[in-house]
Amino acid sequence: MLLSSNTSRIRRQREVDGISFHEYESDVHDDNNTPHRSDPARVFSATERNTLSTTTMSAALSPRSTATRNRLDPGKSKSCAKELVDEEVELLGSGFFHMRMAMILGLGNSADAVEILAMGYILGSFDDPISAYESSLVTSAVFLGMFFGGIVGTILGDKYGRRFLMLLCLAVNGVAGLFAACSPTLVWMAFFRFVAGVGIGGIAPMLFAVCLEHVPKDARGKYITVISAFWMIGSIFTAVLAWVMLGCYWGTTTRILNVSWRAFSVCASIPCFVAFGLIYAYVPESPRYLVSKGRIQEASDTLTLIYSINGRSRLPNFSGPDDVADAATTRRLVERRESLHWNERFLLMFDSREVKNLKWTTILLLMSTFCLSFGSYGISTWVTRVFQSTNVHNPYANDILYASAALPGNLIGLYLVDSWGRRNLFAGTLFLAALCGFLFSCSPNGESQVFTVGICCLYQCATTMAWIGYDVLSAEVYPLHIRVSALCFISSTGRFGAALAQVVNGFLMGPPADIQTLLLVTTTVMAVGGVSVLLLDDDKAKPETETDPLLAPALSSSSQSGSVSPDTKPGRCEVTRVTVTKSARGFYALFLAHVRMAKKVHALPAPPTPRRRIYFCLHSRIYTVGYVLNLILMPFKAYLTEPLPWTLQPLSLDTAWLEAKTASPFAGFANTTMAFFASKYNHESVAPDRVFTRDTEANTYLLRFTIALPPDGDARCVNHMHQFPGAIFYSQGMAAFVCTFVSRNATTRLNYPMHQCQYDTVVGIDIATSCTWAMPIGLEDSSYQVYHAVQLLETPLFSWLNLCVRVGLMGLIIYLLWHLYYRHYAPLVYNLREWGLGGGTNQASYVVQLGDPTWLILNHPLVSLIMLLDCFFNVGYGGAACCRTSQLTDMGQFCLGCLYGSRTVWSSYFTMRYSTPLLKYMQWENEFQPVDPGVMALTASFYAGPLVYLISRTPLVLMFQWMNYVTVPESQRLERVEGAMSMLSFLLLLASVPLIHSFVAQYGHRHHTNHESSATERFVTTRFNDWKHRYLFWFRRLHLCSRKEGGTLYRLFAENPRYKKYPLVSTRGSDCFVYGWDADADAYVHQVRLSLVYAALDRQTTCPSQAIPICPADHPTYAAGVMNAHVCGQSVSPPSSRKSIHMGANECQWMQ
Repeated sequence: MLLSSNTSRIRRQREVDGISFHEYESDVHDDNNTPHRSDPARVFSATERNTLSTTTMSAALSPRSTATRNRLDPGKSKSCAKELVDEEVELLGSGFFHMRMAMILGLGNSADAVEILAMGYILGSFDDPISAYESSLVTSAVFLGMFFGGIVGTILGDKYGRRFLMLLCLAVNGVAGLFAACSPTLVWMAFFRFVAGVGIGGIAPMLFAVCLEHVPKDARGKYITVISAFWMIGSIFTAVLAWVMLGCYWGTTTRILNVSWRAFSVCASIPCFVAFGLIYAYVPESPRYLVSKGRIQEASDTLTLIYSINGRSRLPNFSGPDDVADAATTRRLVERRESLHWNERFLLMFDSREVKNLKWTTILLLMSTFCLSFGSYGISTWVTRVFQSTNVHNPYANDILYASAALPGNLIGLYLVDSWGRRNLFAGTLFLAALCGFLFSCSPNGESQVFTVGICCLYQCATTMAWIGYDVLSAEVYPLHIRVSALCFISSTGRFGAALAQVVNGFLMGPPADIQTLLLVTTTVMAVGGVSVLLLDDDKAKPETETDPLLAPALSSSSQSGSVSPDTKPGRCEVTRVTVTKSARGFYALFLAHVRMAKKVHALPAPPTPRRRIYFCLHSRIYTVGYVLNLILMPFKAYLTEPLPWTLQPLSLDTAWLEAKTASPFAGFANTTMAFFASKYNHESVAPDRVFTRDTEANTYLLRFTIALPPDGDARCVNHMHQFPGAIFYSQGMAAFVCTFVSRNATTRLNYPMHQCQYDTVVGIDIATSCTWAMPIGLEDSSYQVYHAVQLLETPLFSWLNLCVRVGLMGLIIYLLWHLYYRHYAPLVYNLREWGLGGGTNQASYVVQLGDPTWLILNHPLVSLIMLLDCFFNVGYGGAACCRTSQLTDMGQFCLGCLYGSRTVWSSYFTMRYSTPLLKYMQWENEFQPVDPGVMALTASFYAGPLVYLISRTPLVLMFQWMNYVTVPESQRLERVEGAMSMLSFLLLLASVPLIHSFVAQYGHRHHTNHESSATERFVTTRFNDWKHRYLFWFRRLHLCSRKEGGTLYRLFAENPRYKKYPLVSTRGSDCFVYGWDADADAYVHQVRLSLVYAALDRQTTCPSQAIPICPADHPTYAAGVMNAHVCGQSVSPPSSRKSIHMGANECQWMQ
């Protein structure tokens, strides 16, 4: 669809080398009658239209925005389209597109890891016995296929494009994995694993090549490390999947899911199809590759798409030769270049004028890659069999620890790859892996399971860092035109080493297994690889630019082999004609030196402005790590007291009566339950000083009190009920038992049953069964040890479902952190670098103090709803927390109960969020003061536990006992407890805390301000913040600036609270502070407080008298938005509120 404007345009199209070059002229003028060049109308595909937002498209295509759009300076732009693309990629920097691309490419890398590592788990659970020959054949087939896949990539990688081959290889990989699951014999399985290996061997080099060509030079190490880290994710996913589908519960021999290896093989192929779809939808072809193939228009469209996704409206434009007669020559040169035979392309990997000692570098890389693949894949695919041979308990579960060891390797490698250097990292980690293998081989077989698993994890960490060093080093060594071919060839050599490792290790694993020889062979190979890496040239020898390596030789040799005659007419493209001799590279030189491009632009170039340096405060970065970790781990804090799904064992208690609810009396089930608890918890099994004990694997807990009763009995049961353990959860029958027991004298109590049991439900669902019984301490004493034992009835399926929900919630929180908060720093940093914040001083740099996004997450309606439901459906563990906090003898258990009980603060967050519409509708904003969510979370840890203790140790327990049975049918009240009403009452009690606190605080604030005048200057300071942030800002001590601005939102809120979007929530914590450094004064002189306008401001659009409109005009020089009474444009009438918001450039959401 061709989008056009009302202005007249003259389109001139030149056909050069079969490529269209467009230039446009327009009648657009500014107030000084200075003509400006309008941007070309773009033709976007359906996918691009879906990707680009309406505002971004209009900004990118509108002629009105042309004058304010950043353009390449035609006086300084390179004349070669290839160099223009390099300049655009560097100017583009890193943004959302690049991070999304790295994640998707990383998923492709993890899909390869799943396919490679799955074979080891399949062999470990194969139905029939497997000989050493068969195991070697199957495991080496995939690596042999990877070897041939690397050869195919060498031939086709630089000819047909990176994206096409990525999609093809992923499809081959996934389909072959599905067919392998249906293999009737091991031979067929080996064949399909070979086909899958062809796909794996072709895709791995493509992933790193695409990333390298999309990102700027200074970000290569970071993004390649991110892609490499996904190998760890794939290995962890494979280990977890194998454990769940093929392994057993921790500490038992009971299978978790009783499925065959075929179902596991099918699941292992799913990541390939997911990566295929994401790459097809979101990863375009590399602009550098497109330009190298002469597809300049496609490169321009790709860069435009990337700019738009990153929130910028720049339209890169390339022009070509004017002489149509040159097109035929250029086309012939391209065809000759594409007709290179594979052996000619292969020889280019050993000879290049741009890279010094390329032959020696390639040979050493081949040796080191062979050794790394031999040692890394040789252990990874056999780690399960190694654990089994060394008598490690539950090898599938320990495989998860082995796979997780790659996490510290990726984190350390991410830091060392740039600071220590690629070569040093590569060599050092190879030697470290060799040392681990040697130490493992020297230890006696099965000496220590901890040592075995630990040394294997250290080996995994070392090889992970080695792969990071290899990936970055090899990707940067080779120039663009042979990069993929070289990487595929080196990769195929590594795959040959991996295949050889499978054959060697397969025979060494026996039977019988010779682990020591296997480890010594691995140690030797890794040490040889480390030596070969040390012989490589230093990192500084790699090419510094991405220009075609034959361009410089062509230009430098042109004076020797021919003559150069440029045509430099004004307004025309420069065309350099070179006459060269016929040689092996002659047509390359002619092609690369032929086209010299220039631009025709009517806009006057603006004088260059100095780019300011932007820094993020180190302290705030440390705080940010804490904020983010606290938020993303928030759903998992429950596991401090809850059992993990894989630790749950099948119930030892017979619950057949509970499942069927037959007509047989409850007494039979009660006697069985009592016998179970009495055998588990008694004087011998529980230490005398223990008040609370928990069996995580059996999912039971015990609360035991020692109480003294009147020897003659007491009919006033209310005086003694709160002394019994767990009294807050008693049913009507249990309460009657206690009252009867207390009323008897000491002698009579021994003549009657001293126990009572019940089962607990929530909305009719069985969650637990419990018993209370008394044991006399002495024959003549009326003191008793009273036991209250509970068996939680959580099933493994529900526990796994619970974990999946929490993992999904963690993913949602990560997405919200980026989408609602951190992504808005990108346009702010760009605007600060380009425009600054003014101030009339020489501010050469800015320091950005990051804010705290906690309130944005806690106030999100979906997050608060999910967490509240989590608290409600896991009420059984809430009961355990109440038992912990009902005693003060064991303060450790009391603190754990308080920590788990603090989760009930989500009822407060839920109330604060979902009561906001009512407050806004009733216009009660002035009656409540915003509450700091951090204070709510902290205070909940203190008042939740003591509140439960107060209830459980006073006659208030009688009220909760009544709520336990009031909704239960009369026929079931003696043995059943319904906890829904008591749970809701407790949550409502805690939910009222923020409302009461906010109302009382606002009342006190109004009373206080009646006697004091409020200074508006306080809104700009760091002291106007929540208590936690006040302390952090005070510790940083950056508040001593001579000029302070910002805080407009809070002045507005003070004038009219109806502008508060969330009246109950304090939004001050998310504000960021920007400090301007004056080079002349050598000090911070300017402080600006910035707030997220979209998050905290209610613009009152439904109230015309108070509505605050957003100015429709562009403000390309505003680093951040401002609010004032100024109206842009004479045709726009001023709003009734006398306020208007002028947004910053590049859709910046921050406002002063």
